[in-house]
Amino acid sequence: MKSQQTLPTVVRHAAGTCAASPISAADSARCARLRKRREAVRPNRRRSLRRILAGATAAILVPCAYISVSASLLYVHSRPTVDHYIAEYSLPGQVARAERIPRSMTDALIAVEDRKFKFHHGVDWAALRGALGEDFHSLSFSHGGSTITMQTVRYLALPSDKTITRKVAEIALAKHLERNVPKSQILLLYCDSVTFGLHTAGLEDASKTYFGVQPQRLTLAQSALLAGLIANPPATVADLPMAAADVVRNRALSALQDRFPYKYSQAQIDDARSETLAFSWQVATPVASHWRTGR
Repeated sequence: MKSQQTLPTVVRHAAGTCAASPISAADSARCARLRKRREAVRPNRRRSLRRILAGATAAILVPCAYISVSASLLYVHSRPTVDHYIAEYSLPGQVARAERIPRSMTDALIAVEDRKFKFHHGVDWAALRGALGEDFHSLSFSHGGSTITMQTVRYLALPSDKTITRKVAEIALAKHLERNVPKSQILLLYCDSVTFGLHTAGLEDASKTYFGVQPQRLTLAQSALLAGLIANPPATVADLPMAAADVVRNRALSALQDRFPYKYSQAQIDDARSETLAFSWQVATPVASHWRTGR
């Protein structure tokens, strides 16, 4: 009869090999105590993991809920203003005004500000994702990714502060505008509300301020310059020297040729590039205003 009993063997894994060896009752008791300690620790780890996951979820959901509620309130507050312009710009006189905007001007606006304007329904999601990615990498909010429609509702009804709440409301209002107004009237609304610099308000004011002409008499070069100024409008005449104006115009003409390669010939683009921009502060030209009245 053996003086010391041994428990069944256990398999120990070491260095990729298995070796079977008996363990004593003392070792078995030690292993049992260690097992109990591990089992006591596991619930604590699970509780800690659940707390971490709950905190991370709250950190995501709480700001999202705040943005959603704030954007909804801003949308409800701003929609009556947008609805007012929808009703006004659906009148026959406004439709006739839209037809008098020169094609070169609308094409330049689309080429520079919103290349997919004719195809999206208010929001260019690809451009918006790209802008958000650039903002994330640069730690700024300088790349909005806004379409012409989004810019229009911003000028008409939204505050100028750059926040996520305003961007969400801007998206919702842009889709609302696209559902109720044709593209031609959205372009007219944009032309009447956007600023081209020099404290101008709308295309008519800018056409007269810069060139002393009505919008329908703008040349291709003049249209390209005005479209190019929207991104960085000059505050004073001193902010727009001739050399800078030529750069802005030529960049817009390149965008126009790239967006509409079959509409404008190379000769037309070259002529527009070589055209001398005669500003109204260089040559005074009185202009009568019939643009907004529709006469």
